[in-house]
Amino acid sequence: MSIAEIFKGEHFALDENKLIPIEEAEEKRNYEPFCEILGITPKYLFLNPDSFINRYCYWDGLYYHPFMALDTAILNMNMGNYSQAEHINKRITYVHSAYESKQWKEIIKFTDKKVLFHVYKKLRPLIPEEERANAFLEIHVRSESGYDIDLVRSVIDGPKDASYDISNARLKPIDGYYIIYRGSTPESTQVDEAFSWTLSKEIAEFFAGRFDSNGIVYQAKVHKEKVKAFIDNKEQEVIVFPEDIIGIEEI
Repeated sequence: MSIAEIFKGEHFALDENKLIPIEEAEEKRNYEPFCEILGITPKYLFLNPDSFINRYCYWDGLYYHPFMALDTAILNMNMGNYSQAEHINKRITYVHSAYESKQWKEIIKFTDKKVLFHVYKKLRPLIPEEERANAFLEIHVRSESGYDIDLVRSVIDGPKDASYDISNARLKPIDGYYIIYRGSTPESTQVDEAFSWTLSKEIAEFFAGRFDSNGIVYQAKVHKEKVKAFIDNKEQEVIVFPEDIIGIEEI
């Protein structure tokens, strides 16, 4: 397994369809003591075949926690005033209590980036409509992958902080248009379906070569009025709808 595959397995979005229930993956004697100490039901414990390091995980649709092994000694290990198991159990309880009291920001705070978009979809009814776009963008920045264009379309036109306005970009448009770039690998979303681009050719080149890929850099342009959001970080990301992108070409 390559370093790239290990990174993807540990950091990319959780594929729920690949999770194997622990009752199917292991003998009862291997997982029952672990569940008892952790205070959980086996139905929320899984083997994750995509992960090389954290082979197991707790996932109840709202809270996620990875485990390298079903090691009860680690669960019993003290961390301050509590054991590791008690710390995890307290977090599970806290997150579900926050959900019941509709404290969606608290839940996001404790959400692993592998499941941020899974949790966002569940929380969306709790998030005021005027805050959904901002919440989505905050999650998008923290995540490696996991979103889809339908989710973006459903929230991105909502009210957003002024910091996400394209006018904040250091580069200025030419005749109203921005030149945008995208680094693509064989595993990337097809370029004519992608909504995540950058104002930086160098950043696009980085993503095209990421994970030892011999990728492609694309260039296109988009009118300033069609930019849905600009994220002013090192990636200089712009979010645009595919149908608003003009003149895509490989460079």
